[in-house]
Amino acid sequence: MRRRESFPVVMRIWKWEHHHGKAYPPRSAVGSALAYIRGNFRSYMTFLRDPRVPIENNRSENKLRGAALFRKSLLFVGHEDAGKNMVALLTLAATCVANDVNPKAYLADALVRTRSHPASQVHEPLPQHWPKMISAET
Repeated sequence: MRRRESFPVVMRIWKWEHHHGKAYPPRSAVGSALAYIRGNFRSYMTFLRDPRVPIENNRSENKLRGAALFRKSLLFVGHEDAGKNMVALLTLAATCVANDVNPKAYLADALVRTRSHPASQVHEPLPQHWPKMISAET
């Protein structure tokens, strides 16, 4: 259904941008949007090839809203490194929540594991793999 109904619409957008895109100044709102389309078109087409990719990104946008609101608070965190650390922890906690993992339990376990975990397998203890990692040990 995506290929049948969405593909023609996507191609009309691409053709319109190709023929009319240069008429808009690059720094204008429309020009900026068109540059975004040009630069990300291949990635944008992924939803046509892979049915697991949602057509819209409302879930991602809603998850990022909290970070955007929190960003203002980070301006006064005291030190640039502290702000970077805070953002890293928030990202990790959000990834836990997105993967139905308890952030507190994950951090308690992951902090102990990182001492002995091989750097070549750094992806294994990430939140999206953590439940599988725990179940494999039991």
